[in-house]
Amino acid sequence: MGLAAVFFDLGGTIAHDRKIPNLKEECLRNVAKVLQSKGYVVDDDDVIKTYDMVFGKAYEESNRTLNEVDLFEVYSEILSELNIQPSKELVNECIKAYYDKRRRIVMFYPDAKEAIINVRKMGLKTAVVSNANLGFEIAVEELQLDKYFDALIASYKVGKKKPHPKIFNEALNRLNVTPDEVVMVGDSLHADVYGAKKVGITAVWIFRNDKTKAEEIIATAGIKPDYIIRNMYELLDIIKHLI
Repeated sequence: MGLAAVFFDLGGTIAHDRKIPNLKEECLRNVAKVLQSKGYVVDDDDVIKTYDMVFGKAYEESNRTLNEVDLFEVYSEILSELNIQPSKELVNECIKAYYDKRRRIVMFYPDAKEAIINVRKMGLKTAVVSNANLGFEIAVEELQLDKYFDALIASYKVGKKKPHPKIFNEALNRLNVTPDEVVMVGDSLHADVYGAKKVGITAVWIFRNDKTKAEEIIATAGIKPDYIIRNMYELLDIIKHLI
């Protein structure tokens, strides 16, 4: 069958964060500020260290099981480690405080928006398939992603993250397409390329760095994409060939 849809990864593929020094630490200082405003005696550095410990453990487990990190559980454990009773309201306030500091930093790569628009002009469906947590919703809002995509799929809603087949199958079902009708574009050999090929989707690896290093990275990873591109303009040439 012919090409019917293109799936795009989000971070590192079509969008990226502006470089802000110590962004994570600033987000966590905002969490500490919320706790301090409620009378809890906590030090900013203790919040940062506890977050690194708890989230690091949860992230390792997530990579092993491919279950997306549950932020409510993470922040509940952080509060417990800080000897604070983790009520539902307080946990949600802490999560909000973290992400409030992450606003107005996400942006499209210069070549991405035009490429996505041109893909749609070719009559193809489009979807974002992203390993992402609540920060995904900020990107959706600030980049107005619903204007450019027929489906917006984040791992925290599906429960499994790439390369697990479940998130790709969710995208296939949402767009009512079959694997042989789809191209997946992403910057991760493991999550995007391996995950897509595992379910029978053609995989395009976008490697925005020196292309001469690409083959070495592929050999080390043992994962071979169907196509390699350095920018989204090259993607359009591939799509024209596949239609």
